[in-house]
Amino acid sequence: MINLDLMKDSSEILHYNNPAIPLYICKERIFSYLHLSGLCHWHDDIEYIGMRKGHMAYNVNGKKIMIHEHDGLLVNSRQMHYGYSDDGTDNEFYCVVFKPQLLAANQELQHKYIEPVIENISIPYYYLSAAEEPQKKIITIFDSVIRLNEIQATGFELAILSELQIFWTEWFKLLKPYSELQGKKIDRDIAVQKQMVRFIYTNYMSRITLDDIAAAGSVCRSSCCRIFRRYFNKTPNDFLNSYRLEVSMNLLLDTTRNITDISYSCGFNSPSYYTEIFSKYKGCTPTEFRMQHSLLLTRGTVSVL
Repeated sequence: MINLDLMKDSSEILHYNNPAIPLYICKERIFSYLHLSGLCHWHDDIEYIGMRKGHMAYNVNGKKIMIHEHDGLLVNSRQMHYGYSDDGTDNEFYCVVFKPQLLAANQELQHKYIEPVIENISIPYYYLSAAEEPQKKIITIFDSVIRLNEIQATGFELAILSELQIFWTEWFKLLKPYSELQGKKIDRDIAVQKQMVRFIYTNYMSRITLDDIAAAGSVCRSSCCRIFRRYFNKTPNDFLNSYRLEVSMNLLLDTTRNITDISYSCGFNSPSYYTEIFSKYKGCTPTEFRMQHSLLLTRGTVSVL
């Protein structure tokens, strides 16, 4: 399921394994997501996706990247991203998310090694191929991080931190060719897209028009549609309806609220229109969806993340 915990700027609120340590490690499957897609989001943390079985499409700032089996992907800080299945197949992957500042408490080290990476607009992501030795070494380091987290022997957090520092050293070496492209200027379309997505996430329960979404990004209607096509391959209205449906699915599964109440609380102007859109996107009515998944959950055959 989607994570609906968002900051005021629509960046994701990460639920770290230990709230006191900005580190999140988990094993997931794309079939655990009801829409076979994560929610578009961004955060200050570095994110690693390691593909163990199958493959997955990943969207970073509107660019589609296919992560193949045994390969990995690093997403830099504050980049818009989400993973999804573009062919309906399942997979198995590991996710490691951490604040890069965790690796260097010393300001000089942060300035020398951390900031040149997270503030470099030429590095929105970095693909790791298991067939390339320098990149395979990084994948192996994250494999060690995952094992340490699974075993959780005494002092495992310190051991994980040590591995992440080694990773950063190796990654920093690989990023040396990008150093001349370093910059802090944010692509205007990305900034506008974040503003419009933020507006939708914050106001989805209200009546929203195309003019409202465009105004949130201070662009015209045509530019609004162009930017949504570029980053999501969807119209603004399709993106809005998709998000409303995702929110409604959480309510269908996690609450006993009736369909009418859910439809209005998610911004649909009538229960009949909600049912029409739900059926169009999901292939069943909201009532049928609730019954089907309640039965599957009772049998213990569905994993909901």
